[in-house]
Amino acid sequence: MDIFFEKNLTLLIPNAKSQEELLQKNIAIIGAGGLGHNLLMQCSGLGVGVIDLWDFDVVSEGNLQRQLLYRYDDIGKSKALCAIREASRLNPHIKLKAKEEKIADNNIHQLQNYDLVFDCTDAFETKILLADFFYAVKRPYVFASAYNIYGQVFLYWPEGGHCLRCIQEFMPMPPRKSEHTGTLGLTATLTSTLQALAGVQFLTRNGLDEWKNILLYCDLMRVLTKKITITHRCSRCSKSEVL
Repeated sequence: MDIFFEKNLTLLIPNAKSQEELLQKNIAIIGAGGLGHNLLMQCSGLGVGVIDLWDFDVVSEGNLQRQLLYRYDDIGKSKALCAIREASRLNPHIKLKAKEEKIADNNIHQLQNYDLVFDCTDAFETKILLADFFYAVKRPYVFASAYNIYGQVFLYWPEGGHCLRCIQEFMPMPPRKSEHTGTLGLTATLTSTLQALAGVQFLTRNGLDEWKNILLYCDLMRVLTKKITITHRCSRCSKSEVL
């Protein structure tokens, strides 16, 4: 196992103690699509010890061009099960579980049990459900959104000062023009890799301040990745004592 993890020992994970601490963490990834499948592999390689992957969908042919973990013979099969199968092949030293469920009001309380949750969902309604839940219970999570050539990553934790509603009022994602407008696979891969970075920095408390009041924004056509300082506060955050 030491050989597997030795190349992880960098500025991000500076020593064996940090790697061992990461192996003790448990996370949930919500969604096994364009964002979630790559995030799963990144976190598995980095050595997050316990990973639950939540997704109720099945693989379709239209997924394959950007969800590179899946193959033609996976079509019609559970995304969560297929993705966990591949992550298990990558790293046998961690615990992985497929949760073939859709996050809703009746089961969202289960997410309180994780050290960190990653929002890799597509539906805006689910993103707001997650954001409001974590705000209410004061638990951390990492938001990501990939659309067309644009990506956003935001780390919420109670001491961070802002929530997703602040961002939606401050800088909403471009509206989807039609159901035929898709997301480039490169967009999802870059965005979810940066989402993994935010999560590991939170879990190791290494570089965490870099994410305070920050939205990380990507525009692939302009070859642009930039940190945007969030200055707007929604009505509920403006009433909070956390600054």
